[in-house]
Amino acid sequence: MGILDIEIVKGFMRMCNDGWLQGWHERNGGNLTYRMKEEEVAQCRLFFDEQPREWVNMGVQADNLAGEYFITTGSGKFFRNVESDPVHSIGIVEINDKGDSWRIVWGLEDGAKPTSEFPSHFMNHSVRKAATNGANRVIYHCHATNVIALTYILPLTDRD
Repeated sequence: MGILDIEIVKGFMRMCNDGWLQGWHERNGGNLTYRMKEEEVAQCRLFFDEQPREWVNMGVQADNLAGEYFITTGSGKFFRNVESDPVHSIGIVEINDKGDSWRIVWGLEDGAKPTSEFPSHFMNHSVRKAATNGANRVIYHCHATNVIALTYILPLTDRD
């Protein structure tokens, strides 16, 4: 058994592939992050890099996400390639104890980095964690063509 056999990693990869098959991700459009549960981190920990990579300051900070782990798509990577090349397309990052830096602990090989929108996702995760008592764990950015088209047809009201 490897990390790609762990349910949460398989589910993340499937969500990426499902989005691709729906036509929501032209080329490298969109990105996905998932805030992992402690038991999921424990299942994956055996496969983490022996030597974690360098800490990278995000330029944002969230106390309520200190010490958390996220699965993330890579910057400039394609949802289409997640299933065929996961170690270069996705990765797991750890957040430091200050809640202001990440480091890759698995995946995103050969110099790949988390999505360029990771700081934005991170701050959205912070707000959603506080607002939902930790229940919300996914931030998904896509370009759903039919939803975009509806914004030109329907009135721009909450109800519609």
